Amino acid sequence: MPVLKAQEKRDAFVPPAEASATADSPKLPDILNWHQLRKTALIEPQMQIDGLLHKGDKMLLGGGSKSFKTWTLLDLGICIATGREWLGRACKPAKVLYINFELKPFWIRHRINEIMKARKMDIADDSLQVWNLRSECYDWEVLQTAMEIDEVRPDVLIVDPVYKTYGQADENSAGDVGGLLNRMEQFAKGCGDASLIFGHHFSKGNQAAKESIDRVSGSGVWARDPDSLIIMTRHEEKDCFTVDCTLRNLPAPDPFVVRFDFPLFRVDGELLPGKLHDQTKKSEVYGDELFLAALTDEGIDERKWTTFMAEKVGCSERTASMKKVALLKSGKIKIHGISSSAKLYKIK
Repeated sequence: MPVLKAQEKRDAFVPPAEASATADSPKLPDILNWHQLRKTALIEPQMQIDGLLHKGDKMLLGGGSKSFKTWTLLDLGICIATGREWLGRACKPAKVLYINFELKPFWIRHRINEIMKARKMDIADDSLQVWNLRSECYDWEVLQTAMEIDEVRPDVLIVDPVYKTYGQADENSAGDVGGLLNRMEQFAKGCGDASLIFGHHFSKGNQAAKESIDRVSGSGVWARDPDSLIIMTRHEEKDCFTVDCTLRNLPAPDPFVVRFDFPLFRVDGELLPGKLHDQTKKSEVYGDELFLAALTDEGIDERKWTTFMAEKVGCSERTASMKKVALLKSGKIKIHGISSSAKLYKIK
């Protein structure tokens, strides 16, 4: 390969202005000085999810394996399509396209039906659209072309799950992940600057020992790139999750707890967000033996069981109440007496 001299290099250089005029180069925004930027008419994007996401921004929903992420994203899509609240947050009504890479058509329809029945509602128009692509296509460039042909212009794109679109990309590579998220962003921009929401899984290991933004699997780009991170980590209470929000453009709300009450998550204001499930401990945090140990030979007034055990064992009153039913059913405790005089005893 010939070596160019300094003058030859300068002669071969194409100025940016000329380069931008070529057919293969995109037209980039102008460089603005501060006075130009200050005078530019800029409007804050509308809020898509109150306090969590603006239109045109990206949001990652992170959670462990089989932690109801798809149920959560489907419910979110329905709430946006109908302008309903999601986890206590108002949603701006918008046209939603749910890109389904994981479930077969029968099962995604089944889940949407279950959510709508639970919410006692239906969607009459095309505000919610589903694109079933499992085993069909995972290439963003191909999908972009198909979208342009069909002229679909959603306000919100929900991608579930994102790992299906990796191809040869490595989720641990900053370059690969950055490239993938850039392609997704261009896809959303081509839809008219749509909001982009996608699910991503946790890494292996004890999540309670990590900062919330470090729980998603792979490169740190997963946490740095999105404008909003919604991280759902298992709580020590069964079917409950602590929600941590990390936001680029908005003040982050305090962590809170949600409980999965099939098929919806509901905010549980009684549980402490810091009580995360610790995988290094026993799988059952509140085992039978804890309650039996707290139950003396004298027994306990049935009406006082819930508050007494919640304080003694350190669980919620709901857990204490459910444990009483389970212990009675298994025959480990018995009830003696009726009405206000009923007492609970251990079976020896």
